[in-house]
This record gives sequence, structure tokens and C-alpha cells, in this order.
Amino acid sequence: MIQADVQFILGRTGPVLNATTLDLDSAVIGGAGGPYGSRHLLQLGRHFDHYYDRRRVLPIWQTRGIYSQLPKFGEDLKSHSTDVVGQIGECSGALIMRRIVGLSTSEIEPLVVDANRKTPDFRVVMQANALQQIGLPTIPVPLPTEWPLESKSRPNDDDSRKGFYEALQQIATYWLLRSPQEPSVVGYGLIAVAFDNVSKINVHVVVPTQPNDIQDIIDDFHAQKYSMKRLAEFQKFFKDGAYHVRHDLQECQES
Repeated sequence: MIQADVQFILGRTGPVLNATTLDLDSAVIGGAGGPYGSRHLLQLGRHFDHYYDRRRVLPIWQTRGIYSQLPKFGEDLKSHSTDVVGQIGECSGALIMRRIVGLSTSEIEPLVVDANRKTPDFRVVMQANALQQIGLPTIPVPLPTEWPLESKSRPNDDDSRKGFYEALQQIATYWLLRSPQEPSVVGYGLIAVAFDNVSKINVHVVVPTQPNDIQDIIDDFHAQKYSMKRLAEFQKFFKDGAYHVRHDLQECQES
């Protein structure tokens, strides 16, 4: 079993809103793979056990460039499947919503995967009690009740920064495509980034600094009848979109 340290953080580098732990093992991840995984993978729990929970160490006598013929050691030399790693990240994000935030299964809605549009993993229902579990302070503006959630899995803390901005692009695409039906969601989202062998998971709470600025960008793209090429251009606005995301707790409370 891995006891993952979970932190809810305002923006990418803002203050920690809440900190707790989440127990993960092969049974928990395997059970989450069915309802929350975007790909049909059999025995996801066994992959989790092999990739992370066993914490096996390479043999000290191994020579670089020489492949071990022993099956046990041969497994250790193979790279992890990106699809499997991604699915474990998705399940970890959903389990945080279930076990820590307290959402029901029906409040975690998987979104249809669309590689061209960089679809987020889920849309989650965030009522006032859920926002309290996260630790989000009172904001004197109406908040959406449905938030996009994207999960990433990265090897270390340095790569988690890149994972955050990749996820932000996917969240921003959701704003663009859903703003006519869900105008209140623009600027809001959740990004869960697991790293260090899923022993640490940061859940970044995305709250806009200037929601009107983001809406102006979206309106401009809708007016020009965006294409897939222009969608890629739209995503670039949020590649390093720090100025669109709150990092300061006092500013969040006073806005």
C-alpha cells in the first residue's frame, strides 16, 4: 500500500488550502479503473502493483546496455506504458474526489476522450460542502457547481510543473467549447498531478484572476469560427497561463 500525501493548492504555487493522505493499493486502483478509467485495461491493479507498490530495486550487478535474461529482472528494465500510467493518474484524481472531497459516483462524470481537442478527464459537481472540504476560502462571486478536472502523472516534482500547464490547456479547451452552455465555468477547474511514484498528489484549484479577460479571448475565437488549427492557437494562450490563475489567498478573499 502507498499512503499518498495529498495537497490542495490555490493555483500552481499558491498557498496550501488543505493537506491529507490517501491510501492506494492494487485493489483500490483496480476497482477504480472500471468507472473512472478512459481506456479499457484489464487488471489495472496488477499494473499498479508492478509499477509502484512493490518498490523493487534494480540488481546492483546489472551492466548498462545488457538486457537481463531473467524474467524477474527483465520486467524491471522495461519502461512503463504511458496509457497505464495515465489511467492510474486518472483513477487517483477520481479517488480523491470520492474519498477526500466526498463526491458520489454520479457527481464524477467522465468526459468523452477526444485526442484532437485535449479533453479533460472529468466534470465534477462541486457544491458548497465540497468546496469546504478542499479548503477554498469564501469568494464574493458566484461559483460554478460543475468543474472540469484533469489528472496527470509525472515522475518527479520538476516534471509536475509541465504537467500542470499541459492540464491547464485541456481545461481551457473545455472553457472554450462549453462556455455557450456553461458560461459560469470559464476560469475554474481542478488539476491533479501525481508524482514521485504516486506518493505525492497535488490538486491545483484553478480560480481566475480576470475571468472577463478569458471570456473576451473565448468570444473572439467563437466570432472567428474556430477550427482545429485555431484551437491549437487558443491553447497556446494558456500554456504558461500563470496570470490567469490565482496564487494569492488574500487576493482570492478580497476580490
